[in-house]
Amino acid sequence: MTSVACRCGKVTLGLESPRPRFHMECGCHDCRQKVEWAAACSGSTSTRLAAPPDLLYFKNSITSVVGEEYLKLFRLRSDGRSPFCVAVCCHSVLAVDNVGYCGSVIMVLPQGCNVQTEPTLPGVRIFMKDWIELPGPPAFTGTSLFFDERDDPESAAVFSNLFDTSAEPCLPESQTLQQLWQRLGEPLNLGLKEGQHDLEHIEALVVGS
Repeated sequence: MTSVACRCGKVTLGLESPRPRFHMECGCHDCRQKVEWAAACSGSTSTRLAAPPDLLYFKNSITSVVGEEYLKLFRLRSDGRSPFCVAVCCHSVLAVDNVGYCGSVIMVLPQGCNVQTEPTLPGVRIFMKDWIELPGPPAFTGTSLFFDERDDPESAAVFSNLFDTSAEPCLPESQTLQQLWQRLGEPLNLGLKEGQHDLEHIEALVVGS
């Protein structure tokens, strides 16, 4: 099984999957903002990511939850498509959902939390049109060349099967990410502008436990 824990150790999610279903790198504004906002809230003086964050996709099956009282839901902005779950004890980003996942997978950003799982290499690097900062990101060291599916819709089709785990049975005692989130209430809108990465001075947005 996989363990997804907050930085201070008060919150841990146990996932049924022993390894990610898929691993990619993403340069989009929103994935980066989630990690950068959390870093700013935790008091880090260096919040900008120097490399595209890793995205680990696991089967949507949670076998254990420790420290649920510290969990809160957020959106980057009112039209944000990817609500995310944060352990507010130390502002660790634990899990992300998206309407495109169809309830089949849980996305984890290892740059935002502590993940114990079988190691994997990223398959692709995507959404690099959003990476306009200089210097550019480090060279991709994954298993294939990166692409931007907004330029190549046919390549985007490769992801359609990644989010279909409907035929995979889950453990009887497990719960889905959506079942957990139903107990946490509606996500709080952070009101961040798309593409805003200068998050070193956002004390007003820090949310306590």
